[in-house]
Amino acid sequence: MAIDWLEFTLNVVGGAMAFLCLFEGIRRVGTKGVRRASVLICLLGFTFFAVYGAFAYWRYLDITETLSLRYVKPTAAQPPGDLIRARTSFIASGLLASYVERGEKKSFAPNQDDIRRRERVVATNTLLNETARASFREAVLWLILGVAAVLSGFLFSQEKKTPSGA
Repeated sequence: MAIDWLEFTLNVVGGAMAFLCLFEGIRRVGTKGVRRASVLICLLGFTFFAVYGAFAYWRYLDITETLSLRYVKPTAAQPPGDLIRARTSFIASGLLASYVERGEKKSFAPNQDDIRRRERVVATNTLLNETARASFREAVLWLILGVAAVLSGFLFSQEKKTPSGA
């Protein structure tokens, strides 16, 4: 639980600092031209957004790849197997397969333990799917915040200066 709060705090503080750096750097470039300090401030903010966005997108790709491997369904043309293969097929995919026992073809009937294992697989897949979606949304959020910082900095640099006596 403490790790979640620490991660949240680092994301908020780091994101705010990156937003301010990118905003202020772009604003300075717009008002004073390209200078070393302005470019360094921009690069600092951009680097943060790029790293956090890339990490969130990488996590999304990794989880979706894991999910695609977990959703592999057995081929329909498989010959009937033994009871263990039918049980494994049910737990992995939810399909009720046939199997051969003592020369007789039977349909697999799951017991309570098999159903519990299947529910655990479904729950894990659902959790992975939600985590993948959250990672994708996080990557898009970092992209939007970076673009908002750049646009805000640029728009503030274009603001008309009012005389100090008026």
